[in-house]
Formats: sequence, C-alpha cells, structure tokens
Amino acid sequence: MEQARATYLQLKTLAAATPYNQEVIYKLINFDYDAFLQENRLFPSVFARVKGFLSVGNVTGVFNEFHLYTGQILDLLYTIKREVDAEIFPTLSTVWCVNQQYSEFKLFGQYVAQVFYSIK
Repeated sequence: MEQARATYLQLKTLAAATPYNQEVIYKLINFDYDAFLQENRLFPSVFARVKGFLSVGNVTGVFNEFHLYTGQILDLLYTIKREVDAEIFPTLSTVWCVNQQYSEFKLFGQYVAQVFYSIK
C-alpha cells in the first residue's frame, strides 16, 4: 500500500502537468453516465463519485482520489499494526473499515476503467 500511495502521488503530479487529450475529454463530458449506471447495475454511491470527476473531464481528480483512498487504507492498516505490535487484537470495526475502504477503492477504480473502456 505504501508503494501504491507513492505511485498515485507520482501519477497525480504527472497528470497535473500533462495536457489532456481533448478528444477523450469530449467523450467523457458527453458520456451517458446515467444509462451506464443502470445498464451495468453499478453501486450508485461509488459511481456518483466517478461521474463527478469524469463528467467534467477531471482525470487528475481521479488520480487524486486514488491517492486519497490509498492514504486512508494505509492509515487504517497502521492502526491495526500498532494494535498487533502491542499484542492487542485489532477491533473488528477497524478491520471492517479497512475492508470497506478497500472495496470502495476497488469499485471506484473498476468503474473508472469501465467508462474509459466504453468511450474508446
């Protein structure tokens, strides 16, 4: 997770300095997100965040979100590690929180990839 966080930091920095492909941005802005959500039976709360970035062509925002997710997951893993190192069984709520954050992160990334695949 530490490597993933570092990689997303590099990607978001690179994306901020790289011009967008205007043809791709046009396709993202004009994509039918609502129909895509329904056709693919996606989780609305996660897809709403994807739509929030991509529907305005904010690809850099997606990388920022990836970096944020990895940071949140890493913080939770550090909490669990501190508890384990102190020979304390990690709280179930913390373990569930890690699982939920990871699941949302995975879905967010999958939905982004699905949209990009669909506009090719």
